[in-house]
Amino acid sequence: MPIFATLTIIVCALTWYQVRGESDLFGGRIMGNLHIALQDGFRNDFVIIKVDGREVYNKPAITTNLVISLADTVDVSPTGPTALVEVDIPSRKISAKTSVRISDTPYLAVRIQPEDGIEMVPSKEPFRYM
Repeated sequence: MPIFATLTIIVCALTWYQVRGESDLFGGRIMGNLHIALQDGFRNDFVIIKVDGREVYNKPAITTNLVISLADTVDVSPTGPTALVEVDIPSRKISAKTSVRISDTPYLAVRIQPEDGIEMVPSKEPFRYM
């Protein structure tokens, strides 16, 4: 088989695995997106999110829809296998940060607790909303 045909097959296979978000042909995990969900406790809040020092979200007036416990979402393509996520809510003068390993837990829930603390919960599984 000519080298060009062999390389074409390899590139197609790698692309197919990337689209499916599975392991690559060599057994390593292909990096995917980090899905951040702003869930409970938001009431007309200004929210800033940084991932690895890069601002990825900056919105005022974020409010949780109480029917589905969701205020907003953002998908981020981190630059490495882990991501440092920083959430700042200047309207309440609170902030928090956490490190997330994307291949293990590509979903991150962000919640405001009644005591005005931010809770960030990584998950292997996507969050369910009605």
